[in-house]
Amino acid sequence: MADLGYKEAFCRIGDYYYNGLGVDTSYDEALKWYMDAAIMNDAFAMFKIGKMYEQGIAVNQDYSEAIRWYNKSLDECNKHKNGLEFQPDVLFSLGRLYVVGLGVDQDIEKGLGYYMNAESFGYGKAYIEIGCLYE
Repeated sequence: MADLGYKEAFCRIGDYYYNGLGVDTSYDEALKWYMDAAIMNDAFAMFKIGKMYEQGIAVNQDYSEAIRWYNKSLDECNKHKNGLEFQPDVLFSLGRLYVVGLGVDQDIEKGLGYYMNAESFGYGKAYIEIGCLYE
């Protein structure tokens, strides 16, 4: 399927390598497949790349680059009204980076906005973080 250019197939193959499903775990190979899917505007692949930059998996940890990829993912979700199943994860990740000030100047208000948007999807972790910010 990936040879036919289906971005979802590229992303799925990336997941196989990332999680070692039927293949040896290879974060480098996973990143390659996620990048190929991202070139085709796959929002989930963009989110996964952001996570890899945030956590320093197969790349040097770079919070600014993570934010860039999270924003690309969010833009793609909003543009095509897809990705609702993982959009709260993107919002939550952005919120955490802004609240803590990783890769950006700390901006609790902006981070809270991202948390509240994630919460609007029923994202449980966002409820907890919002509560902590109001303590």
